[in-house]
Amino acid sequence: MQASRGLGQVVILAAIFVLFGAVFAGFVQPILSGLLVAFVLYPLNARSFGPSPLRLRAGALLSTLLFAVFVLLPLCYVGYILSKDGVELINGLRTGSLSTESLNRLLDRFLDLSPVPREEVVTRGKEALEIVATTAVTAAGNFARGLPGFVLSVILFLLTLFYGLSDGPALGRFVKSHLPFRPELVARLSLRTEQIVRGTVWGTVLSAFAQALMIGGVFLALDIPRAFVVGLATFFFSFIPVLGTAPTGLGGIIYLIAQDSPGKAVILGVVFVMATMVDNVIKPIVLKGAADLHPLLALLSAIGGLAVFGFIGLFMGPLVTALTIEFLEVFREERAGAEALT
Repeated sequence: MQASRGLGQVVILAAIFVLFGAVFAGFVQPILSGLLVAFVLYPLNARSFGPSPLRLRAGALLSTLLFAVFVLLPLCYVGYILSKDGVELINGLRTGSLSTESLNRLLDRFLDLSPVPREEVVTRGKEALEIVATTAVTAAGNFARGLPGFVLSVILFLLTLFYGLSDGPALGRFVKSHLPFRPELVARLSLRTEQIVRGTVWGTVLSAFAQALMIGGVFLALDIPRAFVVGLATFFFSFIPVLGTAPTGLGGIIYLIAQDSPGKAVILGVVFVMATMVDNVIKPIVLKGAADLHPLLALLSAIGGLAVFGFIGLFMGPLVTALTIEFLEVFREERAGAEALT
């Protein structure tokens, strides 16, 4: 009878968790993103506004508004400018209005060296441009249809950020009290989680800022248009593994070649390579110190997390990997202790 009752409780609990997951499945990314940012910013918010609950809530509201103004609005602005310029670029390539003497010379050299007949290369190029244009139009349409969902995700993110900053300690105590581990293990995992999350986020942000400063700065120094927008775009692109500074760096090089400025293109190419090296130095160092992850494992974790969780997976991936390693280390220590007792 007792076993039957216990089995029934397990079934009911499992059903409740399934329903809970179904209710919140569509909001996982904005909620996790808000909690992650709140977790990173909470110490700064608490030190700035003190322990008073009223002041802490006021600080949470101010921090949320500042995050929206200095992060979300620039991100939307960069997305709008890139979309607008991208459509103009594609239309210009299709109509030939962007054709310049230096660009034509470059294309002539490529066609002369290509083993493929010139007519076929031109035909294939036009077909590729049509595919790109069609894809761009489709993507724009999909974004427009998904705009209400995007706005809802932003609102949920900001609400989660606010409540995470104002009620962070209570949420932390609730989670810790319901973990099925010994108190000392909970404390150990809590410390490791804090180190991993803050190390991963600050390492990624620092790397992105360094790359944005380098690429945006060289655009400004070489008098390339939209240097500020390019710097912002580089900052956001740098969060994506492998892609990084490639869109802005290579785009600037192509622009300078088209403007018949090979010397400037070489300078930008050198800075672009240096920015890529900065990314490969800062992130591994910070992740190695905070999460004790091998650089290759950290990179694979970020890419895998991106595929599973979306953008938030860039941080969730290394966190899951590091905590898995920590659990294995705990089990190894406990098994070694049990063997020593016997």
